[in-house]
Amino acid sequence: MRCYGVFAFVGLLAMLAARAGPGAEAADQPPTPPEKVQAVEARLLARAAANAEKHRQAAATVRVLSADGRPVSGARVEVVQTGHQFLFGCIIFDLIRGDEPYKGELFTQRFGELFNFAVFPFYWKSYEPKPGEPRREEAARVARWCAEQGIATKGHPLVWTHPAGVPDWLKGRSPEERERLVLGRVRREVEGFRGLIDIWDVVNEPVHTRAWDHVESRDYVSEPIERIADYVEKAFRAAHGANPDAELILNEYYTIARPEDRERFYQLVEELKRRGTPISGLGIQAHEPRQHWFPPEQVWVTFERLAELGYPLHITEFIPQSGGKEITGGWRRGTWTEAAQADCAEQLYRLAFGHPAVRSVNWWGFSDRRIWLPGGGLIDREYEPKPVYDRLKRLIHDEWKTRLDAVTDEAGTVSFRGFLGRYTVRVTRPGEQAQEFQAALRGDEENTWEVKPADAGWTTLFDGKDLSAWQKSSTAKWVVEDGVIALAERDDGTLNNADYLWTKQQYGDFVLELEFKVCPGYANSGVFLRTADLDDPVYTGIEVQVSNSHGREEISRGGTAGAIYDCLAPTKNLARPAGEWNQYRITCRESLITVELNGEQVLKMDLDRWTETGKNPDGTTNKFTKPLRDFARQGYIGLQDHGRPVWYRNIRIKQLD
Repeated sequence: MRCYGVFAFVGLLAMLAARAGPGAEAADQPPTPPEKVQAVEARLLARAAANAEKHRQAAATVRVLSADGRPVSGARVEVVQTGHQFLFGCIIFDLIRGDEPYKGELFTQRFGELFNFAVFPFYWKSYEPKPGEPRREEAARVARWCAEQGIATKGHPLVWTHPAGVPDWLKGRSPEERERLVLGRVRREVEGFRGLIDIWDVVNEPVHTRAWDHVESRDYVSEPIERIADYVEKAFRAAHGANPDAELILNEYYTIARPEDRERFYQLVEELKRRGTPISGLGIQAHEPRQHWFPPEQVWVTFERLAELGYPLHITEFIPQSGGKEITGGWRRGTWTEAAQADCAEQLYRLAFGHPAVRSVNWWGFSDRRIWLPGGGLIDREYEPKPVYDRLKRLIHDEWKTRLDAVTDEAGTVSFRGFLGRYTVRVTRPGEQAQEFQAALRGDEENTWEVKPADAGWTTLFDGKDLSAWQKSSTAKWVVEDGVIALAERDDGTLNNADYLWTKQQYGDFVLELEFKVCPGYANSGVFLRTADLDDPVYTGIEVQVSNSHGREEISRGGTAGAIYDCLAPTKNLARPAGEWNQYRITCRESLITVELNGEQVLKMDLDRWTETGKNPDGTTNKFTKPLRDFARQGYIGLQDHGRPVWYRNIRIKQLD
């Protein structure tokens, strides 16, 4: 909701300090007897803990097999959870500033050690201060870093009729033009950031702010539900049209503290649901009134009531403080100290994690150095962890993560119950080397992970000896030298240009592994996938770049290793220096292509998004004479040498069912 410390920190902070208008701090309640506080908290937290075990965990079985499919008993199985399905997040506004962030390396270290979710500022007023000049790259740069770290991302907000959400240059324009511009802005951001940011707070605080057709009226008004629904529906349909796979959230405040506000929000969502509006989730702001310690019963009642609507719930803005103010609300008494902040945070996180409808919790300010409410950060002004940081870290990464070290039984299995999310599983058969793989533990499917020896299911395409699995033209100079595929020089000593080596067999869905290295200086070759016409590979195949991009700051779709040439840039540049071997693992399954370079995923592409001839989804142009969506889903795999020396080795493929 708030845009502190981003582009216009001081002015916006002052504006938001008075955001809620008269009555912002609800009348304080008489104190609750301590014995009732203890009894209610114990009961609800026990319920949440039982729910967490039931809904946040699932059963899994690791089955270890020999190459011929027989169970292997006595194998060691080490299971380590590496990521959560549940989203634990915080705003990351501090990194999206024009100037160099304070202690940026330490900030990102602390952030990444705690969170798997980051929220980005898209307040229209500060994001696009001049028409047609959005500050896209500032957000895109940090979003790429998040992708490298495996941190999910959300943009906030796309439409907010508060003055902080409406650019000054919109004033004086006709209602029709204002609507055209705001819906165009929604489509531009959702489509343009697709793949980098796929979760959005589409509309912010609709119950408390003016409807879009009253955007030049005062900021906080009470509008009829139908009028609110009109503009909210249009915004969600625009966002959904730009990215049908995006999670689209409707965000509101005071839904915990004020039952009447909660019911108006409920009525709005009911009306939107009746209209078939493509909503994916509901946002619950948890910081109004600002010094309240919310009674757990109020929190739970809010979860239960809004869950009736059938959408996942998100705690979008939570910021208990440690600045010494009095605790209000009548539940807990005392002062907002660092200890109180940690206790309050733990209580709400346990309640949220323990309610099956809640999908995420997001903290509204990482550091006390730049914070909306004084003392609201998780780390202090010098980025040292506060007690609340350590408390949440123990919850998220110790108590709510699964680790296991066991030995398979006579059936070759190890069974366990673990928290939902990503895992690394390491299997060591008696007398053999360890084998490691990645898996996802999900609650909506059977989790049985069969482990055969690493070579099971793979076909060798090049074993360092000959090219029997490949075809080449009569003039091609491909040779095998010292266990490596290379191009011999022409008779006159010049280098071959644009020569190809093709598999004899065509492949559709597969995993391809290979190694390559390039020469110093300019190098631009590729691995071609599903090539339909060997006489026209450049326009009928999909090329994964093989290039000397080590050390380049610019990441492009035309010269960075891991790119799909002319279509999609990788999220990061992991190419090793010229002369060193790089490893590719390329997976093609139906419309999806993923590229791993040197052990990390750098690209994920959905061909079905390429729906226009000569155009990429982000609006840039490409060379192709038909949409990539229409490319063949089966074809030849090719190795290219495009004028500068390149070498390939250790090539194998596994066909997917």
